Amino acid sequence: MRPLLTNRDLAAIFTLIANLLEIKGEVVFKTLAYRKAAENLEQMGQEARALWSAGQLRELPGIGKALADKIDELLRTGRLQFLDELKQAVPVTLVELLQVPDVGPKKVRLFWQAAQVTTLAELEAAARGGRLSGLAGMGPKSEAKILAGLEALKRRPSKLLLGDALPLAGELLAMLRALPGVQAAAAGGSVRRMRALVGDVDLLVAAKDAAPVLAALQAMAAWRMCWRKAAPRPAWSFTPACARSCGCIRQSALARRCNTPLAPRITMCACAKLRAQKICRCLSMH
Repeated sequence: MRPLLTNRDLAAIFTLIANLLEIKGEVVFKTLAYRKAAENLEQMGQEARALWSAGQLRELPGIGKALADKIDELLRTGRLQFLDELKQAVPVTLVELLQVPDVGPKKVRLFWQAAQVTTLAELEAAARGGRLSGLAGMGPKSEAKILAGLEALKRRPSKLLLGDALPLAGELLAMLRALPGVQAAAAGGSVRRMRALVGDVDLLVAAKDAAPVLAALQAMAAWRMCWRKAAPRPAWSFTPACARSCGCIRQSALARRCNTPLAPRITMCACAKLRAQKICRCLSMH
């Protein structure tokens, strides 16, 4: 199932590439080209897909042949080999570290290469363990600033870090793809765009008949289910709101939301608790 990428999706992909290239230490003009292209795509009034269909990608502002070829590959396949290879060379979770105040790409590269830090959790452990103060340009005060910045991040409105969202999406996709009747399943939304912070883990599922898929999901031993009627807009949301409305499961401060549109449209809601994880997830149609 090939996702329909919007200008916003393309811009997010180019921004991710720019961040990863900068962390890797590539020459500045390459990262600037991707950032400028992302900015132009976000500001366009017309979808790039329309120009692509007309064979006019080169008319996009700030888009040369190399970037036009990448947009073409993304719109044709939903993937980009260059980005896949880049993510093999540079851990994508390093992008999360850019959220920390006063931590730019050069420091992220330093922490990664000199202290083997690839996630926010590893950064905090390294700072608390005094493993950063001895690095070039760092000291006890720098470590204290990083810890303060990490604490400030924790106080932000609850969202999943990309490093947490990716394995969660992978787990759910593997489960969905194994269900009878599922033709294809893919990540969407913030996970597909590789956002550093993910509010919703969107999973797109293709099935000729949704009912058997839902029945198979309901029958899985890993889930405890309840059902009720809801509006006909198809989306599964693992949220505490559904727990409040039907009382199926207890609320949890660790609740996370996962939207899963199914085709064709169906009208139902499900609540479920995955026993394998201590995370309350409510599945609701809305």
